[in-house]
Amino acid sequence: VIWRRWAIINFILGTAAREATVCEMQMQDISFDDRTITFRHLKNKHVQLLPMSEALASCLKKYISLWRQDADETAYLFPSFYDEQLSTNALKHSQARYNRSRGVEKTSVHLLRHSFVKNWCMSGGNVFKLQKVLGHSTLTMTQHYANLYSNDLREGFDSHAALDGLQKKRRTAITKTAKRR
Repeated sequence: VIWRRWAIINFILGTAAREATVCEMQMQDISFDDRTITFRHLKNKHVQLLPMSEALASCLKKYISLWRQDADETAYLFPSFYDEQLSTNALKHSQARYNRSRGVEKTSVHLLRHSFVKNWCMSGGNVFKLQKVLGHSTLTMTQHYANLYSNDLREGFDSHAALDGLQKKRRTAITKTAKRR
């Protein structure tokens, strides 16, 4: 059960999946050959294909090799103790217990989704791609998430500001011209 909890945390941090999506994941939804994850049970009822990072692929390979290697393709990726579909309520309680046992007091599955979004925004990720990853049909909800981190706007701002970039190019060109003389 601890391995499952660890794998789920990594899965959500690597995909921003919602609780219900995590509980619906089947073995066939993971493709290590092309490093993709298929979300078949999204809130918006669409099917979504998402790239899988190397770190998440490594984590899932380890989890599957230890605990799910004999599971057939329609088996749940993260099953309950009885090898049935994990309920969202059981997922929430299981993750809360796991986190508290490691000294993490402020805990929820949805906070992991927020962590994904914050990391995406702080590293300069494209908001339109983030919208697709999160499965939002409109940009409005994605902007709500992004606005949570608007206090962090100054960080990295200069490196993305168009005027600063143009001025740096101009200074570089002037310096090169002066050196030639």
